[in-house]
Amino acid sequence: MKFRNSLFTIVTAAGFLAGSVGFIHAQDAADTKDTTSEVKGKGKKKDGAKAKENAAKFVSLFDGKSLNGWKANEENPSSFTIEDGAIKVNGERGHLFYAGDVNGGKFKNFVLKAKVMTRKNANAGIYFHTEYQKAGWPDKGYEVQVNNTHSDWRKTGSLYAVNDVKEAQKDDEWMDYTIRVQGNHVTIRINGKKVVDYTQPEKPEHLASTPGRLIGEGTFAIQAHDPGSTAFLKIFK
Repeated sequence: MKFRNSLFTIVTAAGFLAGSVGFIHAQDAADTKDTTSEVKGKGKKKDGAKAKENAAKFVSLFDGKSLNGWKANEENPSSFTIEDGAIKVNGERGHLFYAGDVNGGKFKNFVLKAKVMTRKNANAGIYFHTEYQKAGWPDKGYEVQVNNTHSDWRKTGSLYAVNDVKEAQKDDEWMDYTIRVQGNHVTIRINGKKVVDYTQPEKPEHLASTPGRLIGEGTFAIQAHDPGSTAFLKIFK
């Protein structure tokens, strides 16, 4: 997943990223149900109340002023800076890993919510269940795509190269972005619409080429892909 002229925010309660623009929230989902389903009528009020209850458990992973709690790998740490209260991602390939105190930087069952807006040709990615590594594309964990008009056919919401989405959203418009992991089950929603509903099988076919792409436990990471990609991000848990 690449970032190109996109601004993006990540939270585990509320957050943000560059090149595309957005906010992300997350919380421990061990004892929660999916309250973001497309429910109409009488059940809507109940779900809304539950959503507010869950929202209270969100914790910020980004202070809006610094990269405290985040650790860039050794490839190109200068690709990550702070601008206008967001993490700005722009430069040569690199990854920024959450290494703060929330959950000791380890997340298993969680909900990650964000508002994301892409610019033309933006291509980005959010990793989960990953771990810090000095260089290269992260070997561990899954990547979730942010891309509406880049040439890569895998579009926003794709569980990259595992359960891909072909339908693109619009650039220059805010998108509500939700990633939920519960056990071996991953759901991804864009603007409330479920675009990925994936249960990892006992022996995933993709392990032959990407053996570390497994649900387990780990941290989040933001990707800087190349100098032509720009993104902004804020993160909460």
